[in-house]
Amino acid sequence: MAQDVSGGWAYYSLTIRPELYRLTLTSDARIFQQKTVPDIVAKILNDKGMVQHEFRLNDNHLAREYCVQYQENDFDFINRLLAEEGIFYFWEHTQAGSKLILTDHSQLGTRLKSSDIKYNNTPSGAVKTQFIKQFSWKETVGSTDLKQRDYCFTNPRYNQEHTLYQERQGGEPNVYEQYAPYGRYKDGDSGKRFTQYQLESARNKVSEGSGISNAQHLSAGHHFSLTDHPTDARNVDYQVVYVTHEGTQPQALEEQGGQGHTEYRNTFSLYPLDTNSWRADALDKPRMDGPQVAHVVGPKGEEIYCDEHGRVKVQFPWDLLGEHNEHSSCWIRVSQGWAGTAWGSMSIPRVGQEVIVDFLEGDPDQPVITGRTYHSVNVPPYELPANKTRMTIRSKTHKGDGFNELRFEDEKGQEEIFVQ
Repeated sequence: MAQDVSGGWAYYSLTIRPELYRLTLTSDARIFQQKTVPDIVAKILNDKGMVQHEFRLNDNHLAREYCVQYQENDFDFINRLLAEEGIFYFWEHTQAGSKLILTDHSQLGTRLKSSDIKYNNTPSGAVKTQFIKQFSWKETVGSTDLKQRDYCFTNPRYNQEHTLYQERQGGEPNVYEQYAPYGRYKDGDSGKRFTQYQLESARNKVSEGSGISNAQHLSAGHHFSLTDHPTDARNVDYQVVYVTHEGTQPQALEEQGGQGHTEYRNTFSLYPLDTNSWRADALDKPRMDGPQVAHVVGPKGEEIYCDEHGRVKVQFPWDLLGEHNEHSSCWIRVSQGWAGTAWGSMSIPRVGQEVIVDFLEGDPDQPVITGRTYHSVNVPPYELPANKTRMTIRSKTHKGDGFNELRFEDEKGQEEIFVQ
């Protein structure tokens, strides 16, 4: 709130924001595992002790094996996830308070109490009814098709291609296809849904209406029916996408206020309910700047912990939720020197080892181990630089003190191959 004093009058400027705004003031770096997006969003809202909310979902939103929040504030993080899953939100306001409604289809929104609003572009006198004074309808050319692919190592020969075609408007004789080579999904069900949500988002503005009204109860996310428009095709149901309210009351300033009357109007944008659901625009996902250091973890007392693919789990230094155990991360693939069909090399990182983790396409949800490093506790097999001519491969007995070793000595005159 700001104050200014002029001519004996104090002028105040007040900004009112919804409770959800507080999520822009908090950020985190953490990993969610085996949770759906509604689960993740509900946890964040509940953990912050804020916002009465309700999910109205039509689609099946699958659990994500691994979902990372990294250098994002909580508001941006949940908005990005919701947009990926085709979920948008709006507010319901009552005398008892405000509730956040999260839904994945426009038809699941709330109708306004006075849900029929007339079109009247020539009001006369002191009109007391609420009406729409100006109404514009816009149709434009937009993307018609979306093709996406992705890769999953458990089915490497399947390109996971999904293509969706939308019915084109009369002025769209051509095909305008978007192609995303990496759709960020790992199975067919997710691929179909993500493709649908993204194409519907891309076509949000192909057909949309806007206008000016004095209907004070217009609220984003809610439905109403337009009536009495001279073009019959416009007299249908709509969902309000956004609305801006404006009001003036000059007589409140008494003698300095002039002779103006109290006035109110709003400007709005809306989307027809008889088409596909409105979707929020996709938001950019944060990218990892480069590889990171992590430590291999596993159950208490275990030295080697892996799955059938040789994947291991790690603890990132920045992860506030991880407890340095087998639940600290998803299974992460490990790069090997050779990898063929039942042939190649295999060296599984062991619990406690420091590893270098990179991220496919910079995606924090797609980690892969590309290397291993020594540090002040995990030291090399031989003291350096005293033994700098010695190249060795030394293992360690599982839950024991023995070892196997293949060593090459390259000091001139002392060349040796040692095997144990």
